[in-house]
Amino acid sequence: MAGTISGALLGYVVVAPVVAVTVHILAARRLRRAGRLFSPQAHLVKLLLLLNLPLLGGVLFLGGVEGRSASEMLLMSIFAFIVFNGTGYAYFHVFNMSETARRIRMLLSIRDHGSLHSGELAAEYSPEHMVRARLARLIEMGQVVRDADGRYRIKSHFLVWAAGLVRFFRNILRLPSSERPGPAPVPRR
Repeated sequence: MAGTISGALLGYVVVAPVVAVTVHILAARRLRRAGRLFSPQAHLVKLLLLLNLPLLGGVLFLGGVEGRSASEMLLMSIFAFIVFNGTGYAYFHVFNMSETARRIRMLLSIRDHGSLHSGELAAEYSPEHMVRARLARLIEMGQVVRDADGRYRIKSHFLVWAAGLVRFFRNILRLPSSERPGPAPVPRR
């Protein structure tokens, strides 16, 4: 077995993302019906991270059945981790686009109503509405909190760190900034 590619592992890493999508669909529907699905994106990320545990268990089981050495099982685990999380990452972006992209939401709104005037769409997508919706989503995800005086502040630095990472890679690739000037930062106390 040493030095051969595991056909069972290849099959496993093809099936694992399909199982992950199926589990996501079933769990999201159940949580939505129970009124406990606050952030679909955060739920998906947590689910994909959690599914790495049975993925690893399955890889170790396959390695044991095939009589693989510890170093081969480590390489099998790394391979499965990269493939599973890579497809999970792609799925997250497709799912996120379907949840948040304005064009997709406009198309679905037009479909649901049969037809709409641009003014009806503009009312639904006013800047105030979009800011309120995004702030509500950030609160639901535990990223910001609203103080008693109505000001928002960072609660978790996870997305701030992720945004910094994206900015870093945009700078390395010399991509134009998509940021628009906002209010001047307030010094921390």
